[in-house]
Amino acid sequence: MSEVEECLDAIVANVKPPSNFETKFSAVETVRKIFKSVLMANGMVGHEVRKDAWGWEDRMVGLLGMFTEEELVKLCHWEMPGENGTVTWVEKLEELKRLADGYGIFEGLGEALEYLEGEGDEEEGEDEEGEEEEEGDDEGGVEGW
Repeated sequence: MSEVEECLDAIVANVKPPSNFETKFSAVETVRKIFKSVLMANGMVGHEVRKDAWGWEDRMVGLLGMFTEEELVKLCHWEMPGENGTVTWVEKLEELKRLADGYGIFEGLGEALEYLEGEGDEEEGEDEEGEEEEEGDDEGGVEGW
C-alpha cells in the first residue's frame, strides 16, 4: 500500500455518518485535491503514482455515502472559487473526472457524479434498465450506491 493510499484511508477512517457537514466536506474536498494533485503531477513521479491509483475512487464514493440526503444537496450547491469565478463542488468533481478520463483512472467518479447530479435517483429498487436490483451489500451509505 502506497503512502497516498495510507493517507486516503486515514482520512476516510476519521469520518463517520454522524460527523458534521464541515468534517465530511473537509474530507471529501481533501480527497478531491489529492486526486487532482496525482493527476496533475508531471514526469516519472506522477506516472508511478498514477499507475498504482486503481480503486482509489472507492474512498471518494465511500465518503459521499456518509452524507445525508440534505448534506448531499448542500454539497452539490456548495460554491467555491474557480478559474473563471465561482463554481460548485460538483463542477470541481466534473473537472477531476475529465482529468482522470485522460489517464483512464478513477472510473468510479462517474458513478458518484451521476448520483450527485440526479441521474442516479431512479425508482427505488430499479437499476438503469428498469430491472429490479438485488437486495444485498448496501454498506449503509446513500441509497443507490
